[in-house]
Amino acid sequence: MKRAITSVAVVLTSVLVLSTCTSVNPKKDLPTPERNPSSLMEAASKGDADTVQALLAKGTDVNAKDNNGATALMLAKNKEIVRILKEARAKE
Repeated sequence: MKRAITSVAVVLTSVLVLSTCTSVNPKKDLPTPERNPSSLMEAASKGDADTVQALLAKGTDVNAKDNNGATALMLAKNKEIVRILKEARAKE
């Protein structure tokens, strides 16, 4: 009986310690689909000006890089997308 009580106390203590130590909200730190830089890169590479503008208006990082180091500006399909991205302060 004493061993069971000790085990329960250890588990409860662990739960309390872990719950007070996690001050970062993992869901808050994840990019939402509306602000995901890869969405901007995809829209730029497809030449979808409306989506590019909408993503930029929602605060998507115009200079974010993918795993290969490419930015939306590098992937831009046409001159209109390049103009939109440069107006949003995309770096070359």
